[in-house]
Amino acid sequence: MTIKTLKQESAPSFVAETLYQSFRDIFEPLLDDIDIPRTVLTDSSVEVSLSKHCDLMELAAEKLGDQNLGIQIGNKVQPRYMGPLGYTILNSPNVLNALQNFCRYLHVYSRGCDMALETDDKFAYFSFSYSIIDPGPIGRRQEAECTLAMVKNVIEIATDSKWEIEEVLFEHPIPTTTIEHKRTFGAPIHFSRQVNQLKFDKNILERKIPQAEPRLYEVLE
Repeated sequence: MTIKTLKQESAPSFVAETLYQSFRDIFEPLLDDIDIPRTVLTDSSVEVSLSKHCDLMELAAEKLGDQNLGIQIGNKVQPRYMGPLGYTILNSPNVLNALQNFCRYLHVYSRGCDMALETDDKFAYFSFSYSIIDPGPIGRRQEAECTLAMVKNVIEIATDSKWEIEEVLFEHPIPTTTIEHKRTFGAPIHFSRQVNQLKFDKNILERKIPQAEPRLYEVLE
């Protein structure tokens, strides 16, 4: 697969793989409003502005009257929607390698945001942050919530087990309801923080991915 990339000095960008195609009924009616080319519905390698992608997520939530749209999409994202990265996650030896691959290969798909995995004596911290200024945290809410929900969902699919989260942080202010957040993450949720983050027991990093194929993993990497 060839991913169409911009020059390094170009604006922050996003490659949706099959995200737009998989949720076509939500995104297709709004593409023209945000000036996103309709080729994203047929070509998984098309690159769009990261800020426009964030705007599209916010507009979709507004038009549908669903302030939890981002989380709900993230909960439905399948690894195959993510192209080669998704298959690499599915064939990673364990959760540690899977999350490291999220961090390592994010820039193939998106420039303008970063993922990081850190640990201390007891906990691990998977963080997702933005280097873009516009839109700010409020305008990135749906995208940020979608991303953390997607990461959790994909890891649970890969391990065929529930990922127990200790704590969740979001950059944006607290919304009017957090019922969907608590249902999705099953942990205390904190808002208006410096980073979007999942905190969890470090031992979970050792959890195996049962269907992983070591030789295929090497090829995918």
